[in-house]
Amino acid sequence: MWIIIKLLNGARCLIVLEDVETPQILETVINPLCNKSLFDTRMILSTSNANKLPPETGSLALHLGRLNEEESWKLFLNKVRMKEDEVVNSDLISLKEEILKICGGLPSAIVLLAGLLYTKGRRYDDWYRVIESASNNKGDILALSYEDLPPEIKPCFLYMGIFPKKVEIPVRRLIHLWVAEGFVIPLLDPEETNGRKVL
Repeated sequence: MWIIIKLLNGARCLIVLEDVETPQILETVINPLCNKSLFDTRMILSTSNANKLPPETGSLALHLGRLNEEESWKLFLNKVRMKEDEVVNSDLISLKEEILKICGGLPSAIVLLAGLLYTKGRRYDDWYRVIESASNNKGDILALSYEDLPPEIKPCFLYMGIFPKKVEIPVRRLIHLWVAEGFVIPLLDPEETNGRKVL
């Protein structure tokens, strides 16, 4: 940390940190960087767990509200590519309350659940099963999405964990890595590739 402070060398700066999950980040990063005796620094951080931050940050925090029910439902319908008038006469209307409860107004949860349900088509029996599982998993939709994957895809999904967050992953490199691990097998189409393996 002191290397960063030395590099800044008293400069004025704005530092942005996303997805802060633990209070230790304050001790190791924020407090030293915001020491006014060293230099003039402003910091913006985002977290989904504001209760994990120390009390002294409370006066500086901007709490962004969650979506209300109407906004949540509108986003959900948009992601499952349905219109409100389609819902009125469908089995989906009976699921609305449970969907909104599971997502709790969080856009990321709404998008994730909607994406999972969209893969089921309009088979509402499957939607009921997914929503019941999400309720039993206390709203852990990411874990539910993983469990819903075919067995051969699960190792590929888990492999994504070796890459840093929010880093662009070249598709060709990723496929080569999956092939090297034995997760996928290269295709061989002699007619199109003159006998060469293609990915």
